[in-house]
Amino acid sequence: MDGPLKILLVEDDPDQANLIQKRLRNYNSHIEVETVFSGKDCLRKLTRNHYETIILDYSLPEYDGIEILNRIKQTGIDAPVIIVSANGNEKIAVEALKRGAHDYLVKDSGYLTLLPKAVERAIEKNLVDIKLRKSERKNRELFEKVLESKNRLQTMFDGIEDIIYEVNKDYEIIRANKKFAELCNSQPENLIGKKCYDVYFNCESCGGCPVKATLDSLKPHSVEKTNGADVYDTRSYPIFNVDRKLESVAVYSKNITEKRGLEKSLIQSEKMATIGLLASGIAHELRNPLNVIETARYYIDQFLPEKSNDISAKLEIISKNVKRASKIINSLLEYSRHSEYENESIDLEKLVADTMALIEKEFIARNIEYIFEGKPNTFAYFNMDSLKQVLLNIIINAIQAMPNGGQLVISIKKSREKSVDIQISDTGIGIPEENLPRLFSPFFTTKEVGVGTGLGLYVSHMIIEREGGKILVDSKLNEGTTFTISLPSSEVTESLAVHS
Repeated sequence: MDGPLKILLVEDDPDQANLIQKRLRNYNSHIEVETVFSGKDCLRKLTRNHYETIILDYSLPEYDGIEILNRIKQTGIDAPVIIVSANGNEKIAVEALKRGAHDYLVKDSGYLTLLPKAVERAIEKNLVDIKLRKSERKNRELFEKVLESKNRLQTMFDGIEDIIYEVNKDYEIIRANKKFAELCNSQPENLIGKKCYDVYFNCESCGGCPVKATLDSLKPHSVEKTNGADVYDTRSYPIFNVDRKLESVAVYSKNITEKRGLEKSLIQSEKMATIGLLASGIAHELRNPLNVIETARYYIDQFLPEKSNDISAKLEIISKNVKRASKIINSLLEYSRHSEYENESIDLEKLVADTMALIEKEFIARNIEYIFEGKPNTFAYFNMDSLKQVLLNIIINAIQAMPNGGQLVISIKKSREKSVDIQISDTGIGIPEENLPRLFSPFFTTKEVGVGTGLGLYVSHMIIEREGGKILVDSKLNEGTTFTISLPSSEVTESLAVHS
């Protein structure tokens, strides 16, 4: 240690104090001894100065050595204290050491020889203790910083809305965020130690497991996995220790169901738009030859004076097929262009009533019960003629799906998404599951040849989506089908128009 070693001597006998000073200085020239003769002076000195060691006489005026020792310790002074006493009392020695004294010496004939060594040991021990306390303080500060960093990382970890967890080489979860725990109906701490494939209710590693792939290859891997109706993009990343040996695997999984749905919708929209342009071109090209055929048929019918029954029948077939082809052309042109009519606020109850009036006889003839469920004054913002066409297409399909009678229910209600839903439910034969994805494709039909064009539902779908609505279908074979048409409510659309 550099510099003088300052020692505070508390001794009420001046002769003893002088002997101790000389002995210590002779032992080590770096030692500086400062002497006080009472406990009060000792405490006063300690508030102003720092000492490497305190030599404290047990027998002092006003306070004994034990009481002074107690006060020194209460003030937090960490200098070692050596108590010396003229009387060798084991009880006092035990009490002194118990109260925190570094050593206890008896003032016998040889104690001046022992004292310098005791002082040296006390100083060395104190230096070690100081370094140890500094080290402990530093370690504690580092630990607190690490703990704070860990807590901050865990907070960030839990704040991420995607699934994150970490597994060791035995597939045991060693860390998990709240999102993953929520998916497992658990808490993060309850997942620690569990096999990741147990969490997914498997008895061994999952098929196509990215964790296994990463453990085998030591490289990142990704896979798309489904959980019910949800689709997850799951990626695994190797985590290496300082020796570049694989220690664990981090797994990140993001729900991409909405993204995949949007991608499919975009592809479908682009496909529909392309087909629409193609259909429009074909329709216009077909009109001219159809006009020629119809004109030729008309002249033959009008100017051939005598026609056999066979020729008349053939002319009738030509007429019917020309009309059918014209109907197909009109349908093609309908979905390839916007309606010429503007949108308006439509009273849906009245629109349904007007539409049903057109086909009321069909319900009676086929023994179909009709039920309407809806509140008055429910409005949508749409083109009236287009929406009526959509309703007719779906209702006619429902009638044809109930050849032996049944029930048709049309309900109107406002949804939570500030739109209006029209539901058309029948108790017909239903639609096979494999046909549902193709239901709104052009020219797709399961009806007999000549009964349908395969454009009705396609045109309906295009009309609804063109105006920002949605049309969905749910069907069970031999139980029935429900079409749900979601339309912008009148007040919402008008409010948007005002603000824009």
